[in-house]
Amino acid sequence: MSYKVTKKNGEVIINYMREKDPHELRLKILEFLVGEANGNVLLYINTNSKKTKVPIEKIKESFVKSNIEFLSEITANSGGGILKLGNFIKSRGNRKKIPEYIILADLKKDSALKDIYDNVLMNYDYGLCINSNKSKNELIGPLRNDVSDVLFNKNIIERTCYDSIVVRQMRIDSPSESLEDFLSNSL
Repeated sequence: MSYKVTKKNGEVIINYMREKDPHELRLKILEFLVGEANGNVLLYINTNSKKTKVPIEKIKESFVKSNIEFLSEITANSGGGILKLGNFIKSRGNRKKIPEYIILADLKKDSALKDIYDNVLMNYDYGLCINSNKSKNELIGPLRNDVSDVLFNKNIIERTCYDSIVVRQMRIDSPSESLEDFLSNSL
């Protein structure tokens, strides 16, 4: 695998820009983080930040088939996600506006992560709220309003991972020794 790990300001940045097929790397790190947190993980997806559009019905169906509890709400089309790329992409012509969604889902150690990754996450940027002191219902509104203010706020979420397939980079704050060992020895 071709990726670069950088430690900066108490965070780990994993750049996989040169990786020809980043999906194995992304899935392995997702499985490790969910397992390490003993299933206290909320998955955050804004359908605005994507590589390829997956219909919301298929996303919901994937969560239902995998017995993963989730919430989804329509969000404003103008936000552009955490990287604000949606505004640039949408400005390239007058396209019919398709509703965008914010989705929060509970991930457990025994969740069908590979199925969810293959059917949904491989196409989207996503965030992991690890050991959050707030529920899905409490977080969905604030995340819809300003994801960057919530996602890396230590008063709300103990540990965060944001994985962007669009820029092919993953940011993990508060890395554990076991994560660093996993990145060094298991990939």
